[in-house]
Order: sequence, then C-alpha cells, then structure tokens
Amino acid sequence: LVGKGTVTNRHPGNIKYREMIARLKPEYQSLGSQNKRKKEFTEKVLADIQASGGRFLKLVRVKGVESYTVISDKLARDKISQRFRDEIGER
Repeated sequence: LVGKGTVTNRHPGNIKYREMIARLKPEYQSLGSQNKRKKEFTEKVLADIQASGGRFLKLVRVKGVESYTVISDKLARDKISQRFRDEIGER
C-alpha cells in the first residue's frame, strides 16, 4: 500500500517489502552513482515483486467511495528508488 500511517506501515505486504529493500540495500549501494544501473536494478526489483504477486496500491476516493487502484510501473519504480535512498540516507 502506498501512503503513510499505521495501516500502511503494518500491512503484511509493506513489511515484506521493507525487509526486501533492507536485504537488497548493499547491492543497491554498490552501484554508487551509476544512475542507469540503479534504474535497471529498481526495474528488476519491481519485476520480482510483480512476479511474486505483489502490487503497489493507492487508496482513492471517488464520490465518497474508497477503493484501491494499482499505480503505474513508473510511479512504483520511483517509490522503490526513494525507499532505497531513504534506507541509505541519500538525498
């Protein structure tokens, strides 16, 4: 689930996602400032998540009705990249 707060943080899929990022952090860090390789790496992470049935969902409200929708691959990859940067303290 994309978002902030307790519901998002405690969701089993998000816990698994954070554990995956922590496990892959050394490999991401080893890429240094090679942006092309970092992009390829995060694309592979996204593909692995999707291959295992994972999705990046965002809560949307339309006319008072809440539902979850799958975000685009680009936005999901951006979220993955940001998570890696947050993990290692990059800005």
